[in-house]
Amino acid sequence: MAKEKAKAKWEQVGVCSITSGRLWIGDPSFCAFGTKGGKTKKTVMTEPDKSSKASKKGSWVCLATPMPDGNYPVEVRRTDGGKIRSVRVRLM
Repeated sequence: MAKEKAKAKWEQVGVCSITSGRLWIGDPSFCAFGTKGGKTKKTVMTEPDKSSKASKKGSWVCLATPMPDGNYPVEVRRTDGGKIRSVRVRLM
């Protein structure tokens, strides 16, 4: 498969909420969530199983940020074919 050239333009696709000074990026399969009796249960980020292939490659990362609580832009850069090539969260 040939590599697709990345477009130069960044496009905002949403926002990322930071409420604890930390930015968490990871596989949603490591989050426990759902509803019980019509009420939403608390979301819990679980540590991946150390024996899994995914955890050896890095299933998630949690970064401390100097930023206050708020919503920060999430942007993507796409290939000429429209596939997402890069993702960034603009903290400043």
